[in-house]
Amino acid sequence: MIVSLRKLFTPQIFATSALVAAGLAAVQMYAFAQSAQPGVFPSDSRIASSPTELQRLLLSPLDEGDVKQMGAFRIAGTQVKALAGQDAKTGRHALEFAGMADGGGAKGDFVVSLNPQGEVQTLGMWVFIRPDSNVSKAGFQITDAEGESLMAVQDADWTGWKWVEADVKDAAFVQAYPQQGKTGKAEFPLKNVNIIWFAKEAGRTSLGVDALAAVSKIEAPAQAHTAEAMLPAWGEAGQPLAGNILIHNYSDKARTLSISVNVQSNPAYLTPEIPDAILGSDIAQAKPSWLEIAGQRVENNSLTDNDADTCLMPDMPKEGLTEIFQTVDLGKSHDITGATLKAGDANWIRKVDIAASADGKTYTPIAGLQGIEMKGKWSPQTLTATQPSAARYVRLRYHNDGDTLPPHFRTLSALRLYDGAADEIVGVPATGKELARETLTVTVPARNFAIAALKPTPALGPDAYYCGMVVEEGGRKKITCADYFVMPGDAVTLSPASRFGMNVSTPGHIPMLARAGYGWVRFENMKWQFYNPGPGVFRFDGTVSPWKVPFDQYYTQYRAAGMSILPFIFESPAWASSAPADTKRRQAYAPRDLKDYTQAIFEAVARYGSAKVEPDKLHTSDKVSGLNMVNTYEIWNEPNLNNPGWGFFVGPLSEYYKVFRAGAEGVKQADPAARVTNGGWAGLSMEWVDTMRTFRYPDGKTPLDFTDVLNVHFYAGKSEPEYSTQDPNAFREGAKPSDIQTLEKDLMDLADWRDELKPGMPIWVTETGHDVGGPIGRTERHQAAKLPRGHMLSFANGVEKVFIYRETGSTPDKHAGAGILRNDGSVRPSYFTMATLIRQLDGVTATRVPRLETADARVWMYYWPRPASAGGDVLTAWIPDNDTTATLGVDLGRCRVTTAFGATSDMDVTKDFPVSCFPVYITRISNTKGLDALRDVAATREAARRRQMAFDATAEAYLFDFGSRESAGTRKVGKTRPFTAVLMEDAFDGTKDGSKGTPYGFVQPVSGKNVSAHWVKSPLEKDAVQLYRPATFKVQVKPGLYRVEFKGENFREASELRVAGTTEGEAVIALPSANKGGTTPTTEPQVIAVKDGLLEFQFPAGNIQWLTLVEVAK
Repeated sequence: MIVSLRKLFTPQIFATSALVAAGLAAVQMYAFAQSAQPGVFPSDSRIASSPTELQRLLLSPLDEGDVKQMGAFRIAGTQVKALAGQDAKTGRHALEFAGMADGGGAKGDFVVSLNPQGEVQTLGMWVFIRPDSNVSKAGFQITDAEGESLMAVQDADWTGWKWVEADVKDAAFVQAYPQQGKTGKAEFPLKNVNIIWFAKEAGRTSLGVDALAAVSKIEAPAQAHTAEAMLPAWGEAGQPLAGNILIHNYSDKARTLSISVNVQSNPAYLTPEIPDAILGSDIAQAKPSWLEIAGQRVENNSLTDNDADTCLMPDMPKEGLTEIFQTVDLGKSHDITGATLKAGDANWIRKVDIAASADGKTYTPIAGLQGIEMKGKWSPQTLTATQPSAARYVRLRYHNDGDTLPPHFRTLSALRLYDGAADEIVGVPATGKELARETLTVTVPARNFAIAALKPTPALGPDAYYCGMVVEEGGRKKITCADYFVMPGDAVTLSPASRFGMNVSTPGHIPMLARAGYGWVRFENMKWQFYNPGPGVFRFDGTVSPWKVPFDQYYTQYRAAGMSILPFIFESPAWASSAPADTKRRQAYAPRDLKDYTQAIFEAVARYGSAKVEPDKLHTSDKVSGLNMVNTYEIWNEPNLNNPGWGFFVGPLSEYYKVFRAGAEGVKQADPAARVTNGGWAGLSMEWVDTMRTFRYPDGKTPLDFTDVLNVHFYAGKSEPEYSTQDPNAFREGAKPSDIQTLEKDLMDLADWRDELKPGMPIWVTETGHDVGGPIGRTERHQAAKLPRGHMLSFANGVEKVFIYRETGSTPDKHAGAGILRNDGSVRPSYFTMATLIRQLDGVTATRVPRLETADARVWMYYWPRPASAGGDVLTAWIPDNDTTATLGVDLGRCRVTTAFGATSDMDVTKDFPVSCFPVYITRISNTKGLDALRDVAATREAARRRQMAFDATAEAYLFDFGSRESAGTRKVGKTRPFTAVLMEDAFDGTKDGSKGTPYGFVQPVSGKNVSAHWVKSPLEKDAVQLYRPATFKVQVKPGLYRVEFKGENFREASELRVAGTTEGEAVIALPSANKGGTTPTTEPQVIAVKDGLLEFQFPAGNIQWLTLVEVAK
């Protein structure tokens, strides 16, 4: 893998077989038989014989990780892997591109090089064809500076290796598909280079490739030379790390470079910032920054928070603004020499000027950093100042050349500032134990490149490693680096008992998933419309157009690997949908006739379930049943996301529950032993889950009666899973930390609900994950640390199985960047931390494991019982802080310690043992005294919690949700209890039945209205009674002690909630003020004593959302 900064580019990949037949076969390209001369390209090639003033480039060695994006037209299951049985022409190995073509002319299109330098004159590569490759043509596709896609292919009429070339400017390149208004000629610079091929016929098609090279005209190279690591992304346990260094020389004379190489362990997967050789290190990170808008200062540090995906979208005043300022305080004066800017939303920022100040009052424009155009500039822009400018304060001025700024304005998401490299100490950062060191001397010919082999390291065990290189010439040094990982040395036996699953769409990544140890897959493409194209027509063989998903083939592959399959069956076919005729997303609507869905489920379960079904009951042509491939079926997906524009189920939950029962009955009719799970709820909110208990069918049954496995989803976004509030509306501002409804508490409530209503029913989290980049993502390091921790939080709080979303995905967009594999199939660090977790918890079956607490509240510890045959009990520990460490806090004696990346060693573990954001796994504990004490405390705490639950279950509770009868929420008070809906017009009359049969209501008349915020999902938060003037609310309660909580918003300064009728007369509760559209304040929980039972609440003017009174023990 060449380590470099890469930008993903989505190519135009579509072409038709008719276009190929229109004359491309006659296009002349240059091909040479393999030369015996050593080197990347043959001596008689066009690249080798090109003029000396042109630059020779190795665009890609085509090693693992070098494919930027896989594309295809009519080829399914595209994949990249090492080419078996063939030595590499350069680098570690050659690659094989492959997939399943649906017929002749199907096209594979893989992006392998982005933004090649200069004006590329000739492209060349090695191509390997087998007798059974099923390739008719192969070649290149480019996207030029104008966005035009051009391609050059030649007949694949050979077997074995052949060097293939094409001149970019001649007739070899023609439009890849019709593009109006384009020239048909390449315009420089090129945006990307793709390798393409066309299949001869239906079936597997594959192409071997290696060493993509080019000749380019580079007028003014930015650097005299570059050096990049060519290392495999990972290796096998017990094998050395071996690789190469790729050096490009852009000058007109040969250069001799000294390269010092250092290989270290990197157990915390540190990603040290490497200073730029000219600009130096970023001096703005972690420095205070703020926004100034219309004279008001807005505190926000998103500009310099070391997160390139955070930005601020301020509330813009109604009157138009022509400029907004954002300021960074560097803490001391620096001579600013350059800056890097990354747009938060490149559609809205227009231009930026950067100015410097010594005192934060008087600013001087920095020459060279003025009028920076931002519109449409999504990638980072690095600019240098004309001359250094001294500054402690650096201010950005957002403007539009005097015109009004747009109303939907976003700031930059990242700013990097530089003061030059003169004061930099150039060296490889320390990440862990040094394992190897060497120094190479390499001479590179003028305008050419060279590849130098690295000395193999000693044999390496499972862990993360860091390879750093210092390249020196004439006293100037540059640093380059690369990550390396070693696979676990042991395998996991896959079985239905596995607690680990993955969301998948095709079987192309089975080998990597099986090797990591995932025993379950949640199959995304078992869509109803994919196998039921018309009434009474069912085909599972991949012939249903346009999707052509071969279910039999895919399921056979998953089962052969030992994986169990959970399909979720949703998306109505157009012919069955109840959607209005002019609706585009017809698949998201319920079927017109529920019997159609019942039949569709019946057919799928009959085929893949364990029971044989009478042939005359089946509508498939082959009448096959009882394949025994699937035993659990999910009915739809995220039915509570019902937005017509993007939701999975358009309609109310009452409509979904009809569909759910129809599907569940279809499952049991076909295979009584099969299990049914609800469509996974988006989020853990009990307002949604509890409807499975409260909704009633005409025969009195509930959805819970038809559910064998309870299914939920959660995503922590940018938050740490330990602290995340799954639903932002669940965070009650002003509440004590112990009262905040975190993910952990949501899971605990869910398990308690299950235990009360249907003990023993498994809970599965069938979607969770952590994006890298994009609006809800962070870094690969965060993902690697958070994924195992989120799993353990789930397993400890009632969950049996957890499925990651998803197997692949590195596009920085919502959920598209959540893969443990990147788009090209290369591994992310999270692959290895999850592989370690799977091995360390293999054999653990407990679903209620109390957290062990030490004096340091940051430390999270769980003690997992595990049979001795599986390795014995396991203690896991970490902290949810990515930037610091803590200490374990308990002495354990001699133990076996396994790091997050799988490195294992025996050592003494004391209370000062360091703990980081990456979990550590401790087994074979010799001193359990301190641990036993922590376990006793945890058991006592859990017993107290259960006693409180038992008290709460019979306690009086008066729960009122104001503003609507359509969306009253629920609250767990010992058990899940519904809120009583209250409207403004509900009058207190002293006899009205309400919560627990008690009177409640407003003293009329009331000045105000009932309001609803339809965009808010939480039933408790979306509605309110909006009071124009103060009003009195009365409620009759039983005498006792009550904890009072109240939620509302938009109160004036010094507002109060007054409660009359307590034993002490009147209680006064202060209410924070907030402007309309601001935050939602809440009272602190307050205990009051009630003697005669009648309480009067004097509400101030504002929005009244909910009120609770819960009995507490005396």
